[in-house]
Amino acid sequence: MTRRRCLTGLFALPALLGATFTACSSTTSGGGADPTVVVSTTTPRTTNTIPGTTSAPTTLAPTTTTDPSPTAAEFAVGEEFVRTAQALLAATDVHAISVSVRRGDQELADATLGTDTTGAPLTVASQFRLASISKILLAAAVLHLAEQGAIDLDAPLAEQWTDAFAVNDPRVRQITVRQLLQHTSGLDPLRDTFFVDGGIDWHQAADIALASDLLHYPGTGYRYSNANYVLLGRLVEQVTAATVDAVIADHVLAPLGITAARMNGDTHSFAGNGPQYVAGRTREYLEALGPAGSWEMSAHDTATLLAALQFDAPTQLLSPEALAAMLTPIALADDEENWTYGLGMMVGGGWWGHTGTIEDVASFAITLANGYTVVVLAASDEVGGGRGLMERFYAPIAALLALPPR
Repeated sequence: MTRRRCLTGLFALPALLGATFTACSSTTSGGGADPTVVVSTTTPRTTNTIPGTTSAPTTLAPTTTTDPSPTAAEFAVGEEFVRTAQALLAATDVHAISVSVRRGDQELADATLGTDTTGAPLTVASQFRLASISKILLAAAVLHLAEQGAIDLDAPLAEQWTDAFAVNDPRVRQITVRQLLQHTSGLDPLRDTFFVDGGIDWHQAADIALASDLLHYPGTGYRYSNANYVLLGRLVEQVTAATVDAVIADHVLAPLGITAARMNGDTHSFAGNGPQYVAGRTREYLEALGPAGSWEMSAHDTATLLAALQFDAPTQLLSPEALAAMLTPIALADDEENWTYGLGMMVGGGWWGHTGTIEDVASFAITLANGYTVVVLAASDEVGGGRGLMERFYAPIAALLALPPR
């Protein structure tokens, strides 16, 4: 099958790694994710359950279930990703790193460098902390439940909430599920709750979010906040009568054959086959983040997840309508940025995915317009978080984009 390169409207690579994020990112350790600025306009409320969008979705190059074997040029680019990872480790910019690059169902690079908690070499199966890449998992589960009729994306959260719904700001009762997914709810980032106070479970963090004052009326602005996703996690548990990690395992991971992943509720607990992270003795951010940022998974499996979120993937997690909704960006004021946000996805003019940043964690997982998926997970506080890690891989990403059509 001929692969179409959709470069029209694609981010310029310097914009992706520079100007695109410069004005709207936080590289401070413990930030949870990169984009955190307020912008002023969003997609208007709609009445349909899944599509519900007014902007055209990002056009992605199709994949095929029988992709031809990788070419020598593709393998050469894969090796460039590995060399970049090796250089970062040698310079002690990272103390562990895992890279997975693929096109469709063909692997171009799978490499993991560093040692696990016992001092043994890491493997491609080693589980790394995803940070805010975790939001893709939760968003996919929410959309699947919406397809089943268990969740209404455009109805207020308050109407679907079965526990106590204690609010101080009456506008909170108007927030819809779609607005939570888009970060257009008006909820405050609550940085102290997630990264400073400690001793807070993510269920408690959701209660704190409900009781907080909004920054703006729901649907009239964008502000990245983990509060949106802990509320979504609580909603999932209420409508399914199951834990959110079990729901994600059932609806998202099991169909892909992913069994070695976990939502880690203990900042000071490390996956047995994964790296040991540096975590301040009094830090307890994974407990508060829960489904918003505490998942651990290998880079290989994370690439499997992203590859399944393409329109003709061999295993499709979502219907075309739900996937289109996931990848449809909200409208930013005056087109002031080259990226925006969909439903659990950062979306550019021809790319989508997510970055992640918490203490000693930098990560990114993206699918490019020409169908390639890139995942890099690192244990590091030296690269400037997820955005900074992407900058370090500028050259191999550019090389991947420059490959001829297949």
